[in-house]
Amino acid sequence: MFSLRHLAAAQIPRNIRATQPVRATCEFMYGEAVRESVKLGTKLEEWRSCVDHRYEEYNSALNPKWDDFMEEFVEDFEYAARNIVEQYHELESLDFGLDYEHWYAYIEYAVCRAIEPNKTLTTPFFRTIYPTIMGIKAIINGIPEPNEVPGNELVPIVQSIRTYVQIMNKYLEQYDAKYSYKMCDKLQKSYGKTLSEWQGTIRPTIMMKMEFYRNVCSKMRSIYYFIPKVCMKIS
Repeated sequence: MFSLRHLAAAQIPRNIRATQPVRATCEFMYGEAVRESVKLGTKLEEWRSCVDHRYEEYNSALNPKWDDFMEEFVEDFEYAARNIVEQYHELESLDFGLDYEHWYAYIEYAVCRAIEPNKTLTTPFFRTIYPTIMGIKAIINGIPEPNEVPGNELVPIVQSIRTYVQIMNKYLEQYDAKYSYKMCDKLQKSYGKTLSEWQGTIRPTIMMKMEFYRNVCSKMRSIYYFIPKVCMKIS
């Protein structure tokens, strides 16, 4: 952990009237101790930066900031939702006798339960977007598409709903690639391991070494100054 030379320097008694060779040794050891302290200070800062970096990586995944793909998604999603709602209200205004069709029941449920209530996502609390989309997806996935082919009047809105689902799936795929639990768990473990090493061994060891070299510096200065005034002092 320490060189024999440094350990020996730490054992030199204070307040002795040293000979010139001893004073030269003290001056040399003082300089070495200062340099070692600087190296240790640099290492301490590097490790502290490493801990902070690991935390930032983890926090960025756990609490994501607004990302470019989110803005693009919100625009596409809201446009698709408004389009579906407009198509639905237009169908409602026409007397097509569509209520008996399974596809119309599917459309009404999807629009009334999922799409129309959430057609606007603009919010300062953008972290609520993901759970909102997960809820919408769960509702739509919970109603399987009918087996028969939709009537001609319903083809456009059915296709719009499918496009709407594709937009959601793309967003969720991009979001999960950066912010999923798997990613958060991985980064949390990395941060936790680094923090544990820092708190348990690295920081205490560095601080102990720095304290040792501070004591060496203090002792070398004490010995060097405890000489006749005609001798040069360490600056």
